[in-house]
Amino acid sequence: TLTNVTVTDDQIVNDAADIDCGSGNNVIASLGVSASVTCTATGTAASGQYANTGTASTTYGGNPVTDTDDSHYFGAGPALTLVKATNGQDANAAPGPIVAVGSAVTWTYEVTNSGNVALTNVTVT
Repeated sequence: TLTNVTVTDDQIVNDAADIDCGSGNNVIASLGVSASVTCTATGTAASGQYANTGTASTTYGGNPVTDTDDSHYFGAGPALTLVKATNGQDANAAPGPIVAVGSAVTWTYEVTNSGNVALTNVTVT
């Protein structure tokens, strides 16, 4: 039986407050042979590739006992940027370019994938 097993995460600032091993903190008081305890922590996904390492450690007979495991996810941040121009001018504010009544007006729509994942079936209206 192992005692006082401490669980930490290299991306969590305050492991004792933010990891709960069922006791309200990140310490497992007693862990018998073949027993397991599930600890939990929550957070908010960040955009892009994320990696962290969890560690469980204690001592037994004065010797360190430890193991680590990595975890990864990719935080999808889809985004679009649209720039609409009137006769070649980005006319976000009035009055915009002066166009003679009855003359041709051309609108262009520059669409950019400004996110971090591929987009399909983008519709411009």
